[in-house]
Amino acid sequence: CIGTAGEALLPGASVKAEYLLRTKGDRYVPPGTEVRYSYVLEDSSGGKLETPEESFLLLDARFPWEEVKEGQVSVYYYGPSKGRAQEVLKTVGETIAKMGPVLGTALKSPVKLLVYNNYRDMQGALPFTSEALQRSLITEGQAWPEHGVLLILGGDPSVIGTVSHEMTHFMLRQATGRPLSPIPVWLDEGLAEYGNLQPTFGYDQALQDGLRKGRLLPLASLMGRPGKADDVMLFYGEARSVVRFMIDSYGAEKLQTLIQGLKRGNTLDGALREAYGFDLKELEARWRASIGAPPLAAQDLVTLATPTFPPTMAPYGFATTPVPTVMSPSTQAGPAAGGLGCRLGTGPSEGLDLGYLGLPVLLAALVVLGRRRGFPMSCHNRTSSP
Repeated sequence: CIGTAGEALLPGASVKAEYLLRTKGDRYVPPGTEVRYSYVLEDSSGGKLETPEESFLLLDARFPWEEVKEGQVSVYYYGPSKGRAQEVLKTVGETIAKMGPVLGTALKSPVKLLVYNNYRDMQGALPFTSEALQRSLITEGQAWPEHGVLLILGGDPSVIGTVSHEMTHFMLRQATGRPLSPIPVWLDEGLAEYGNLQPTFGYDQALQDGLRKGRLLPLASLMGRPGKADDVMLFYGEARSVVRFMIDSYGAEKLQTLIQGLKRGNTLDGALREAYGFDLKELEARWRASIGAPPLAAQDLVTLATPTFPPTMAPYGFATTPVPTVMSPSTQAGPAAGGLGCRLGTGPSEGLDLGYLGLPVLLAALVVLGRRRGFPMSCHNRTSSP
């Protein structure tokens, strides 16, 4: 027989071999992943034997996990946290019930949520980050749709919002697979906030403030998240408001037609015309009229119509570009969100969803991972307490 490193194995009545599966670094595999495997055995004469495929659930071996389950949803917990796990399970069910009819999809495959009791426990299960980031950021949740896994910080006060927001992203990924045309970030995040079962008023307040000051951001500038920290709250406020307008005014079926058009590779304007009979410019005009905003000025289109993407730092040995830190000391706190975004805050219970706005290495890594691997994950972060 030939071993995994290519060396010959000594003959005998029985042969024992080991294979080390790396789950960290550039081969990171989130706990909760179902690992499927088989063996191909070849003897010295060229005969081969392939064993039937088997599988096992890769769980974090540091903790004695228990499970609560309903249908295709499994929530894993440890310690005296069964009540919290049941709350998470209920939240997932409510999110599916709310957003399934909106997105036109049921839960197509099993989803596993691993609920960690505290950040110290959860940190060991996350992809590698620098010590500086570990000191400044607390990850509240990560979703890996391609693995059917969500990692959740169960002790966080906003856990219901985090779970419902991330589950909406998860369901949208299941509805689209790997779309041939990108889902605009304003639509992706707007849907996730529409599905958030624990919203706060922070985003609505930012929208009202932008409306009062006459500084709403054109939708054409929100294909990616804004490049300025001061625009982030407004971005999420607008995204949620536009999606709410689309659903309340035209119904879920037209939204589903839009999503499927993007999935097939139609342009955004083409998909909008197919679903609604008008393009992005007309959508914005109707949405602005619905909230009492003035029409979009020509100068706004010139100055803000180009989406701003942060510089990217590729993870794990790809070419890199430094990413500046963007923080505003007067930034208002808001609810958790997700997608390829991370949540920042000033303390344990308040946070600002900054998307991947200029947080150092980690957020840029998420952008690269999302673009290279078909949106494998999303995350929530907040700054750690002083």
